[in-house]
Amino acid sequence: MIFEFGDVLAGELSEPGAFVEDLDRFLTRLPRDFQYSVEVRNADFLVPEYFAVLRKHGVAHVFNAWTRMPVLPRQLQIPDAFTTDFLVSRAQLRRGRPYEEAVKILAPYSEVRDVKTRRAREGLRHADRSGEPQSRTRLSVRQQPAGRKLGRLRFRK
Repeated sequence: MIFEFGDVLAGELSEPGAFVEDLDRFLTRLPRDFQYSVEVRNADFLVPEYFAVLRKHGVAHVFNAWTRMPVLPRQLQIPDAFTTDFLVSRAQLRRGRPYEEAVKILAPYSEVRDVKTRRAREGLRHADRSGEPQSRTRLSVRQQPAGRKLGRLRFRK
């Protein structure tokens, strides 16, 4: 299950520390019957405290391609970003391309208009990290920023 936290641009939770504290309280209340992952879309939330809270609760960080997030290869190099024995990656937008622009370019979603095989390769690279004993990886590559998926690959070791 993915908990997606969109851009938090203003207010109390736009501060990484406040967000991490609330996230910790939220994750504490969840039943332990599921595997959870958290997707953030604020690059400044990618701090050691965020990853420590995810690890504490056995929750995966969602490596994601989104407008204001670091590109996937950069996220993969963040120390402690791998917080569980399973990985989740969502490649949705090109860095710097706003959602509204993507909708204009890609609509009406009747055909593939912007295939980014590099997205899939980046995801595959993190699925096959040498020396990391991950049990599962999920990679989602989309043309449409929200809604119908073009492809979902599931890897098992």
